[in-house]
Amino acid sequence: MRKILLIVVAGTLVFQLLHFTEHGVQLYMWFNGFREMPYMTLWATDLAWWLGEWMLPSEEDWHRVFHVGVELLHLVGNAIFMVGCLGLWYILKNKLSKWACVFQGIHLYEHISLFFSAYYLHKSVGMSTLYGYFQPYGTDLYAQQSLTTFRVWWHFMANLIPTVLVIMALWYGWKKIKTYL
Repeated sequence: MRKILLIVVAGTLVFQLLHFTEHGVQLYMWFNGFREMPYMTLWATDLAWWLGEWMLPSEEDWHRVFHVGVELLHLVGNAIFMVGCLGLWYILKNKLSKWACVFQGIHLYEHISLFFSAYYLHKSVGMSTLYGYFQPYGTDLYAQQSLTTFRVWWHFMANLIPTVLVIMALWYGWKKIKTYL
């Protein structure tokens, strides 16, 4: 059972490194002028479309389909990372893994709020949207770019903090992990 737990935790942490890389690419694109809406790679865009069409199969508003798909994609991704954080905390029982769970829990709560508000209210409401002020399709370009900047940086930091805490927890808990096997 211990090896299965370690495999699950390792898989979720590798997933988070890929997820964090996606946010790094998004930030890179922001630095290169892509500021009208948060950038997503092609594979993430395709997955968001698929999830949106799965959630809203008869919806004719394609903006809403994509919007719900994006929020669901992020909710699932952050739930996967939360499983890894909790598993690591269970194994190591140290402060770094505990704080990774706390920060990832806040981040996951944000994505729960964003998804359910996008689905039921037709707009994302959370800290990273300034409680609904930022939406993916605006008419004021300056406001749109400013709020995209806020959301891109908010999510980069929301991923950076627990990711760094997990790496530090792994670094300091490596001996315990080896004995856990």
